[in-house]
Amino acid sequence: MSASQRIEETVSTYRHSTVFDASTEYTKRFQHTTNEANYYKVLERLVKRDVLGKLDKGVYYIPKRSQYGTLLPRDEHIVKAFMPKPTDGMEIGYGLYQKHGLTTQVAKRRVFYTNQLNQNQKRVSHMVFHRKDIRFTKPVKQLVELLEVLQHFSLIEDLNYPSFMTFAQRVAKTYNDATLATILKTINHKKSTLAFLAEVLDAFGIPHCVQERLSTLSQYRIPKWRHRDDFTSLT
Repeated sequence: MSASQRIEETVSTYRHSTVFDASTEYTKRFQHTTNEANYYKVLERLVKRDVLGKLDKGVYYIPKRSQYGTLLPRDEHIVKAFMPKPTDGMEIGYGLYQKHGLTTQVAKRRVFYTNQLNQNQKRVSHMVFHRKDIRFTKPVKQLVELLEVLQHFSLIEDLNYPSFMTFAQRVAKTYNDATLATILKTINHKKSTLAFLAEVLDAFGIPHCVQERLSTLSQYRIPKWRHRDDFTSLT
């Protein structure tokens, strides 16, 4: 069997609406079968034959036909291509804010962290994936979510303050210094965000060592967030 036939045979086993990153697939399945240039030539031939569809540069999908024509993959199909398992990544930005009821605003662009990329960043349609070499366990995801919300607190449109307080308290109760150390090795958050985190943890009476990562000589700009009467009802 030729390299081209092997590639075509493998692609034929993919289910309808499957999305895949060509570079990642090549590394996983075909780098010992053929050179990369020939691999992409085969993919382009499959596109011309309508065996494959092309979503974006280097991103392909298996077309699903209907009476109305070829159906494009849904968001969840694209996400699965770059985050096959729950520990492979997470959504940030407005998708994250909506998940926790922090806002009703919908962003035109969805943003993700993933450990499944061969490059630093990948854009597919209205989605952007950023490579972060960390295993996204539940504790990591929870703390990253809080850090992302704190870092963009002043920029979140129509922020639902009670929902923020509930969210912040829930994550604060799970806080662990070791988890923060793991995150900061890979995902950079501003010192002001860490100062904000320390203030939130202090407010909810959570012991921590975040201040060891901050300078005693610096004054960090932290948004005004403890300004509502309903704060005491959550503590």
